[in-house]
Amino acid sequence: QPLPDGGDDYSDSLPLSVDLQVSDLRMLGRKFKDTRIVGTRGTEQWNVLASGPDVSGRIEIPRNAAAGVLRLDLDHLHLRRALKATAAGKPPELDPRRLPAFAMHCTEFRYGKIELGQADIYTSRHATGLALDKLHFSAEDFNIVATGDWLVNGEAHQSKFEISVEAKALGALLSRFGYRVANIKHGNTAIDIQANWSGTPADFALAHINGSFELHVTNGRFLDIDPGTGRLFGLLSLQALPRRLTLDFEDLFDKGFTFDSIAGVFQLQDGNAYTNSLLIEGPSARFDIAGRTGLAVKDYDQHIVVTPTLSNSLPLAGALFGPIGAGAGAAYFIGSKMFKSIPEQMNRFLSRKYTITGSWENPVVKRL
Repeated sequence: QPLPDGGDDYSDSLPLSVDLQVSDLRMLGRKFKDTRIVGTRGTEQWNVLASGPDVSGRIEIPRNAAAGVLRLDLDHLHLRRALKATAAGKPPELDPRRLPAFAMHCTEFRYGKIELGQADIYTSRHATGLALDKLHFSAEDFNIVATGDWLVNGEAHQSKFEISVEAKALGALLSRFGYRVANIKHGNTAIDIQANWSGTPADFALAHINGSFELHVTNGRFLDIDPGTGRLFGLLSLQALPRRLTLDFEDLFDKGFTFDSIAGVFQLQDGNAYTNSLLIEGPSARFDIAGRTGLAVKDYDQHIVVTPTLSNSLPLAGALFGPIGAGAGAAYFIGSKMFKSIPEQMNRFLSRKYTITGSWENPVVKRL
């Protein structure tokens, strides 16, 4: 770990060049296996070539940490989870005040089991820590951009970030980050997160942050609304409703649900997500959702209003009301064209209200 304030007394005692093969390299609170390090000492920095299964590329390490920039141009980087405490003690915790500013480009970046594609990260130093000037992860199907700060107050670490996510498919995005999800097809996704939490940036988790979470998804389909297929990290409780919906709206939900849009804002606080504005709209129905989702304890306390959309579906009207003659069908069709309020009132008349409580795995759904 570089010395504070650019201390330089350690480097003058090192040889002019090194060539090391290390089977178990522990650095920056992480473990790197079977790594070869070839380095030469220059007047301003060390020039290092690293190669191994976890890291490969060129690294420039400034001899003056306060004034220089740690530059990394890597082919791949696999950051394993932070080292855990052992009988020998807890691994030393990184202090952002003692780290140089760094600029990193990595063609293939992986954190734990999460493949994040190409990574570009740039930071700058200030008295209480590091500022994240730019973070950009990109792959064929998603982009993540973030800015923020990693600060230390006394011994306490604090992280504060603004994060924007864009993805071509909601299900694929959530699966990439290890969330169990339902069988979702398509769904262009945009997510904006403003978050702060106690701990380092690596401690990020929805269950531990405070802030806000804004979600927009368009043009997708839940192929199989079944509790056994998993949860959308709890924020969308639609999948807790299948038995109830099949009973109340069999023609709408027995083969999944197509949606035009999902939009909502959640306030994140103390391991809970609160919303009064989550709206899911599709050709056959809309869902208005309000309440709390427990991200830490994984439970629900929500109210949901399901409103079938009959305005543009004469066959659906016949299915719900029973067989109707040509005259009655024509009358309803004419009414829907001439008097817009009639089908809208019909929609409200057919709406159903539910509560969802209990755990994500065993939710309790009651019709009001």
